[in-house]
Amino acid sequence: MTLVINRKNDKTHAALLENGKLTEIYFPDDEESVAGSIFVGRIEKSVPALEAAFVKLSNNENGFLRLKDIRPEYLETFGLKKLQEGQKVLVQIKKEGGQTKGPQVTTNISLPGRYVVLMPFSRSIGVSRKIQDSEDRNRLKELGLKLREKYSCGFIIRTAAAEATEQHIYEESELLIAKWSELVKEFKKAKKVKLLYKESDSDEFLLREFLKQGVDEVVTNSPTYKELIRNYSKNIRIRVIDGDAFEELGINEELKRVLNRHIPLPSGGEIVIDKTEAMVVIDVNSGHFTTTSDHEELSEQINAEAAVEIARILRLRNLGGIIIID
Repeated sequence: MTLVINRKNDKTHAALLENGKLTEIYFPDDEESVAGSIFVGRIEKSVPALEAAFVKLSNNENGFLRLKDIRPEYLETFGLKKLQEGQKVLVQIKKEGGQTKGPQVTTNISLPGRYVVLMPFSRSIGVSRKIQDSEDRNRLKELGLKLREKYSCGFIIRTAAAEATEQHIYEESELLIAKWSELVKEFKKAKKVKLLYKESDSDEFLLREFLKQGVDEVVTNSPTYKELIRNYSKNIRIRVIDGDAFEELGINEELKRVLNRHIPLPSGGEIVIDKTEAMVVIDVNSGHFTTTSDHEELSEQINAEAAVEIARILRLRNLGGIIIID
């Protein structure tokens, strides 16, 4: 698998190629995302009927906080019996708001790393479902229990941990604990609502999410990424090229193709994609497929090709919700 990192107009784009075929793409949002950001907020109003409160944030929005989701560990950490109007509160954006409503916030803070996710107010240990080998799952579960015993926090073991050494996982856990301790200190000192932590669109975010298991080569037009990547893995091949990396590897051309309404299949059939407010409708046509006279064999081959291609396109175009395939 090849990770392509393209630096253009002071923005970083990324793509994943599996066997030379585009499978994932990343473009930074034109509007900065606040999901995952951590704020010092202040409880503006409690609404007992909803078992919720509205929390004032530093971006002039009021976040919606479900009071029943607050863990006892959160209250104990800050010496509280319960949350009241006027109190400051440490919250994380769980879901971004829309045009008519503010974001959902939570006190169940999580700090993601490449190998683990730290959950300071939890004691649970989870292992990524993508790790299917039973020996790896058992080994990482045991490691997670050791981390919980050492730090008194919950952890989720991520997919990349399957190929990491225990030393690397412990080192990252130490860094996340140190980051968390610093956030708690800043929160306790804060007098006003403010943003404490934001990571989206950073180089750290990009490499953590895209330098995943199976990536054996990185192609980039920015030499600065060479050292950053070496911090994550010393075994990955790195190729630095001149010019636009997406143009060089045909990624821009492939993106134009998959954004079309009609998308051809290798053997002559095609996929037709229509997106409405309510759902996504995908039609699979045999087109001019004529290599076999057997209708059943024809349908099976077209559908097999379409199943693979549709899964890829849904990822690339970030399509979700109700999807109907004919």
